[in-house]
Amino acid sequence: MTERAMEIHSIAHHFLTGWANFWRSVITPGWGNFFWLLVTVSLLVHVAELVRPWRREQPVLRRELGLDIFYMFFNMFLFPLLGYATLSAFFASHVESLGLVQKLRGSISLTALPAFVQLATLFLIRDFLQWNIHRVLHIVPALWKIHEVHHSAETMSYPVHLRYHWAENIIYRVPEYSIFLLIGSNLIDVFLIYVVSLSIGHLNHANLKLPWGFLKYLFNTSELHLWHHAKQNPRGYGVNFAITLSLWDWLFGTAHDPAEQPAEIGISGEPLFPDSVAGQLVWPWLKRRR
Repeated sequence: MTERAMEIHSIAHHFLTGWANFWRSVITPGWGNFFWLLVTVSLLVHVAELVRPWRREQPVLRRELGLDIFYMFFNMFLFPLLGYATLSAFFASHVESLGLVQKLRGSISLTALPAFVQLATLFLIRDFLQWNIHRVLHIVPALWKIHEVHHSAETMSYPVHLRYHWAENIIYRVPEYSIFLLIGSNLIDVFLIYVVSLSIGHLNHANLKLPWGFLKYLFNTSELHLWHHAKQNPRGYGVNFAITLSLWDWLFGTAHDPAEQPAEIGISGEPLFPDSVAGQLVWPWLKRRR
């Protein structure tokens, strides 16, 4: 078999293995199963929204609900399975084979630290990286056009957490996977980090007002994040860029925490923004866009 044929065989193997693992996760519920974790967290937050809604006038069966649920499963499972996860795994295996990563890990590896310190350090590095990427998405006009899909939501509820353009998977995940690969991480640590991020992300997008108290200076809350989605942004290119930890906004002066709620959420100045999934997925590159 030629080298080219071996590469094609390897890519096909990763692709088929990915689909097999996904299907196995669907038919095999369990606590270590990310598919059912997403379903469980979503159902719990959905029930909480029904029992104690923050904005009581907000309808449960809102117009954008189906769109948001589609994005939730598309971005978490379907887009990776359509090839992105396969190419990522193939690329990572080639990088590993070069030996460069092992050499770099010798000077920055976390493996000498206690297990909890390793997990906490990896979590902090990842969240700070994502906070910076999020700010860049607001600052760079071409990237903002991609990020507009997330901000186009006009009603806030937990599935809006995962309503974002497919290109954001690449923008966020490539640096994130590079950090995991470079520093060294295990599947349990990565899974736990995703559990915390998913749960906090659902809560800060939910129609819930929880008694966070002083913890709002550490974790992103629904009150803080609602102002991030305000149609009339109160400061420059945005406020409250936190993904999971609001700590970075308080430290770097981008926090905004008034007592009132914003009058409207969504994007302004884009009358042609499409309502359909197909239209939104090609939106950043449409020539008719103003």
